[in-house]
Amino acid sequence: MARTEGQWEKRIGGYIQTVKNTTGILLKGAGRYISFGTIFGSTGYGIRDNGGTLEYKDSGGSWQAFSGGSSIGDSFETVSKNLRVYPYTLNYGGNGSLDNIVYNIGGGNSITKTLNYDGSGTLTSIVLSGSTPGGIDLTKTLTYTSGKLSDITYS
Repeated sequence: MARTEGQWEKRIGGYIQTVKNTTGILLKGAGRYISFGTIFGSTGYGIRDNGGTLEYKDSGGSWQAFSGGSSIGDSFETVSKNLRVYPYTLNYGGNGSLDNIVYNIGGGNSITKTLNYDGSGTLTSIVLSGSTPGGIDLTKTLTYTSGKLSDITYS
């Protein structure tokens, strides 16, 4: 079905339809595009379904996934989840336990993962802090209680 002049009409082979008893619109099928301008599909710009991942593309840009939010925490989270790809330095304390790991993420930026322990040597928190190439300065603290992750905070 397609909307023309305030009315829905059925079109043979149409991919857009209203959903009965709702105010929604269904774009039927996978791998579909909502294009703007005069070019349709992957070379145009707009919104697309790429294997179940919604992506967008600005005019002259490239396809990229919607981030699910644009908060600083989300951007920092993306870098912190991928720290293993960066060169790092391990730093040990006087008692032989790992105190921190410093990841060199390029551009003069680094993220430090500090491990905190209680008197018996049990991990109590992991603190990620530093700057990303995008200029994000943030601290993420993961707190553990009885060996289980109990809280995550950003500051």
